Amino acid sequence: SSHLRSSRRDNESGRQVLVPGSRSSPMAAIAALAALVVTCVPFAAVGRDSVHEMAYSEQEAVMFAYVSTAAYCDNVDDDWDCGVSCENTPGMTCVEKASNESVDVHAFVGRLKGECVLAFRGTDSPAGFREDAKDNGPPILLPGCEHAGSPCKVAAGFGEQYASIAEKVRALLQEHGCKSDKPLMLTGHSMGAALVALAVWDLASRGHTISKAYTFGQPRVGDPVFQGAFEAIAKDVPYFRVTRGDDPFVYSPKHLVHVGTHIAYAGAVAQGHQLCDNSSTYPACANDMPASEINKLTVRCSVPQKCGHFLYMHDTKQGLMSDDSCSGPVVRSALREIAAHRRFDVRSHRATDDVHFMQIVATGGDDEARR
Repeated sequence: SSHLRSSRRDNESGRQVLVPGSRSSPMAAIAALAALVVTCVPFAAVGRDSVHEMAYSEQEAVMFAYVSTAAYCDNVDDDWDCGVSCENTPGMTCVEKASNESVDVHAFVGRLKGECVLAFRGTDSPAGFREDAKDNGPPILLPGCEHAGSPCKVAAGFGEQYASIAEKVRALLQEHGCKSDKPLMLTGHSMGAALVALAVWDLASRGHTISKAYTFGQPRVGDPVFQGAFEAIAKDVPYFRVTRGDDPFVYSPKHLVHVGTHIAYAGAVAQGHQLCDNSSTYPACANDMPASEINKLTVRCSVPQKCGHFLYMHDTKQGLMSDDSCSGPVVRSALREIAAHRRFDVRSHRATDDVHFMQIVATGGDDEARR
């Protein structure tokens, strides 16, 4: 493709990736997706050649960051009315959730401009992240996975959580016409990103056509054997693992390794990003971080608004990567009415108070919201 100037290899996974010679416009990406037929029944497949040649797109990353955030919202359904995340991803239809409440695992399947999307909900607290990963325990065998004659092992928490919902996800994909020969996009944040990695391996192993995947704040998922199995089955999948240099959780669990093409941001989008390879000296590309620095960043994460783990694509994307960004019609009508009566300026109000206000409003009816 003429818009690609070179290829590199990711510094940890070793997989070949494409480096864009110039940024694509967000309207071009949206227009390409809009060309697909929006329907909840089976549809024609997108050509694989064009899919495989796609490079990392910052505009697409922002879009998928919104979709990943929407996965946190309890009221995500076919109305696609969950607040800022839904508002910034128009065209999502045929939305249906798959959940296992006993282990607090949630995902949804939908159609974004006609193409199938699978999004996994993440963990919205540092304590929850550690519990979900079970990062202090030994990894467990991943059934059906082996590479070079050895069995794969993955983080116990992530493996158990994906197993608890995998059958429901596969059934939901079938019901929505997202069968193995139809392109499927995946996204997730935090624990949801880890589940994306397991889903890509699982679904690709079953013959599904994975057109692309964008993850944010993805932890280490499996051992080197799983890494090898993942790269073998998903070698042609544009799988972008987006990280921030101030996110302490991407270095856990310590005894495991990463998968996917590493796209590193130092912090906010305006600070720029780097496609990491073996020669990268960009600090955010580092595969590890001193324990003292991880501890310092973890302490900062006690305040989500100051925690890189919840600020992916920040300064371009609105809201945190958590359920704090979720709202419904009650919240928005209340905010509009309060702003109209000049009780306070919503745009300049402090983020922490905004979040607290929305949490209060979201639990009440219209009358309470207006009070």
